[in-house]
Amino acid sequence: MPQPNVRHADTGWEWGPNPSRGEITRRATADDPEPARRPPGRKNTRDWCKGKVGREHELGITLGSYPWCLRDGGCRWLARWSLREETWTAQWVCAHHESCSRCGKVFREPWDLAAAECPAFTEDGHAEAAAEAARIGARSALRPRARRRVIDGPQGYRRKRPAS
Repeated sequence: MPQPNVRHADTGWEWGPNPSRGEITRRATADDPEPARRPPGRKNTRDWCKGKVGREHELGITLGSYPWCLRDGGCRWLARWSLREETWTAQWVCAHHESCSRCGKVFREPWDLAAAECPAFTEDGHAEAAAEAARIGARSALRPRARRRVIDGPQGYRRKRPAS
């Protein structure tokens, strides 16, 4: 490889006796006997507990400290609005999550767990929640939706200009 200062001393004038700087660089890289080494890759520590090599996570389902868990008393059946079905349905509300017992890393949140995976899951209360959902649905169907009044006439958003 040529000296670094020699390469910059050339003018790069393409009609002269000296080749262009790009040509000098191409020749220098082609003549280089040892290619540059790649830096070592990063370790994938996401699957290791506390970043220790080969140490697996100990997964378990534990009760989380979510606001609805602390305020309302844990997992139970509730009458809730379903965005998928667009009706009131009985749904199991869970406050557990899947996490590592050693490091505490959370792998699945409560909404990712199936209802059957919850340790507190029972069928008790499903009928009451379904009846409550039906009662709320019937009550909301009877009530007409409030409609906004259509605005007609001048709006008055703009400043009045004097007639000239």
